Amino acid sequence: MNSKMRIISYNNFKWIQRDGFEKRDSLGFNTKETGIIKWLLEKSEEDFVFVDVGAHVGRWTLPASRVVRKVIAIEPLLDNFLGLIENLKLNSIKNVVPLMLALGSSKGELVLEDTEYGRGHFSSQGQRVLMVRLDDIANKVDLVKIDVEGWELEVLKGMDRILSFWQPRIVVETHNDELRDKTIRLLESYGYKTLILKEDDGVRAHHVGGYVEPEIIDGFEG
Repeated sequence: MNSKMRIISYNNFKWIQRDGFEKRDSLGFNTKETGIIKWLLEKSEEDFVFVDVGAHVGRWTLPASRVVRKVIAIEPLLDNFLGLIENLKLNSIKNVVPLMLALGSSKGELVLEDTEYGRGHFSSQGQRVLMVRLDDIANKVDLVKIDVEGWELEVLKGMDRILSFWQPRIVVETHNDELRDKTIRLLESYGYKTLILKEDDGVRAHHVGGYVEPEIIDGFEG
């Protein structure tokens, strides 16, 4: 192991923490999203495909890899992507397909500015990233998580076929009331039921859950 890396154990996984990237690599260890991850994965089956959009260093990808057949982990920022690859290797995970891409409503290119926490923001100068639609790179999709720092509607618009045909169970992190409401309206236009998911500390977060199952999900607000 590189002497500039440390291994941390958390949530039954081993994680790389790289010198100079402590804030980035620790972001997953301080998460209050455990209950939200559980909601997304609770009805998963062995043959399911999970798409993690904005995979960061793998805090959703790694838990999902143990309960589904395949994970497609999409992360556009190079340093995050390298951390993700290291964590997959460290845990000997073989059923994850990591892709260094951005998703949107059309094919093209984005320029993203990286931050010390590994959150990408649009910029005139920064890392150039290929952008594609999820409809163009994935076929069968059963579960989706989207955390893309305000770009969520564009990602959803590039999922028309998937939302119409496969209707995956979905969690979308939104970053203000307007985006939350637009996300809800878009999902409901595809026949989804939606609800606001709470983080573990009870704070009302902007996580929108979408599902097409007929039953009521206990423990969350509709």
